[in-house]
Amino acid sequence: MLYLYYHKHYILSCHAIIFINIIILIKIFQHMNTSYFKTIFYSFYSSKPYMPAYKEWQGHGLRYLLLVTAILSLFTTLGWMRDVNIIKPKDVADVVMGILIPRSDLTFEENINRSINILSQIPTIQIENGTVKTPNAEIYSITDPLSGSEMAIIDTTGKVKSLEGTDAQILLTDTKLITKSAKIKKNENVTYIADLVQQYNIDERALNDTIFLFTQVPQFTLHDGKFSTKDNKLYKIYDKKNIEIAEIGDGASLGKDLAPVIAISPTEISYKNILNKKTKVIKAAEFNEEMLFDTIQHCVIYLKKLVLWGIVILALPFVILTSFVFNLIMLIFYAFIGHSFAKIKKLESLAYKDVMRISVVAITPMLAASALLPQFIPSQGIIYFIIAIGYLYYAIMSVTTME
Repeated sequence: MLYLYYHKHYILSCHAIIFINIIILIKIFQHMNTSYFKTIFYSFYSSKPYMPAYKEWQGHGLRYLLLVTAILSLFTTLGWMRDVNIIKPKDVADVVMGILIPRSDLTFEENINRSINILSQIPTIQIENGTVKTPNAEIYSITDPLSGSEMAIIDTTGKVKSLEGTDAQILLTDTKLITKSAKIKKNENVTYIADLVQQYNIDERALNDTIFLFTQVPQFTLHDGKFSTKDNKLYKIYDKKNIEIAEIGDGASLGKDLAPVIAISPTEISYKNILNKKTKVIKAAEFNEEMLFDTIQHCVIYLKKLVLWGIVILALPFVILTSFVFNLIMLIFYAFIGHSFAKIKKLESLAYKDVMRISVVAITPMLAASALLPQFIPSQGIIYFIIAIGYLYYAIMSVTTME
């Protein structure tokens, strides 16, 4: 999680890293030949850039490859930032409130206590390659604490295959999510977990980390403006790296260090904003539906800022580095194919280094398409390969005919 990258002087560090990233990008662009930008433009439709790359450029064309990689990485990370900015805190708060406060016939406290009770019944779930795993090979039943009726079943053993004959509305197996249809009785909707992961582009690792945190939430209640846990014990919630995230119960406090981030004591809820080190405190006696809605909105706004900072500080340089290494491997591969073309055509004047410079221009459209276009066509990688080979053959023939 992103908060792991912050420490006691995180604000100074963040600004320093952003400054370093900007300097690196400026240096990349400063050391690039201005003709490189024209080359990128012409590479999509013209033979003009191939001869200068062959005759005038020095080396293997790696500086040009770095420029292309940096530009595409910027577009990629800007797309991520756009996706984050699309998230509307109010809409998220409405959804969460619908989960926490689902019944209008219950009071605020009754709704909260019911939701916490249900949450505390959910076992630790791991999703790996679209397959659900639980700690033990057993059937888990989630029941409504008020009515005692069964709400959901989690079974990775394969014994429960249908919701028929149960009061449960949801069945989670090792590979499927089965729900009862609200419109048609005795009808069930079946969705494969792997399809859900692919459809919504879910990061399984991030999802598992989140589930791991929430399944540690103990059974606690809000009654007459006071929070209390079972046996009045103090419970601590840790992430998978054993960093304390929250404390719940008697003696819960934030302390002086960054961790924990959240503390729920009998009389108040307090949490830290690690972007400005401020501590927010909500009195348990004043905790109500409106305050919960506002808190959820503020948390979403805060998380959006945290993710955006993470994209600028961590994701951009990482994407540039990894993409450059991957693109370099692609360049070597296509240059080998281009050199083979030259040998077949008996073009002895083209050395491997020359072919690399020509190839890096020829594969520019393919690199741009694979980085910026959505992956919605079956066998899209094969299509890009064919396009790159076509550009490469055209480039080799253009250079030799112009000599």
